[in-house]
Amino acid sequence: MAAIQGFFDNGYFARLSNDQYLRITEQEIPKYNNVGHYLKYTKAFYDWSDTLAKPFNLPLEILPLQNPLAVTPGGNLLVRVLSEGKPINDNVTVEYFGQVVAKNLDGTFSIPITQNGLEQPIEASYSLPSNRNLTISYETSLTAQNISVPEPSALLGLGFVGLLVLYKKKLLLNK
Repeated sequence: MAAIQGFFDNGYFARLSNDQYLRITEQEIPKYNNVGHYLKYTKAFYDWSDTLAKPFNLPLEILPLQNPLAVTPGGNLLVRVLSEGKPINDNVTVEYFGQVVAKNLDGTFSIPITQNGLEQPIEASYSLPSNRNLTISYETSLTAQNISVPEPSALLGLGFVGLLVLYKKKLLLNK
């Protein structure tokens, strides 16, 4: 099984007008009326297992409801958007290839798989008001690629072979 999860705190921004934002510190929040705290999460799958089929319990995550690496071209990958392991049914936006994906009646989203597989990240966003002037905005993405990830023991072996080659070259140069 191989997966990577990442997190990025993009910070706080005060909205000054429709198209103007100012990066501020947490201490400056009370000075502004419309502040957002932008948090980003991501998951990437490079292999699949029953363990990876379970939620990671992130504040926002996209959970594939089937192995994303096994969906055939022309098929659809069913996903659900979760917050801390529970489905979000309202106010969540899911996008693929920059296009908004419609929600199915059961709260899932169908992501079309092309001939090249899951070519772009699936993205979801969700915002929650936190207090009178602060909104927390979550973004998340999901990617899945069939690539082979070497075992750690193989990496150690390759590193040892590389050291031997360098040592041999050094010995030849010093002659």
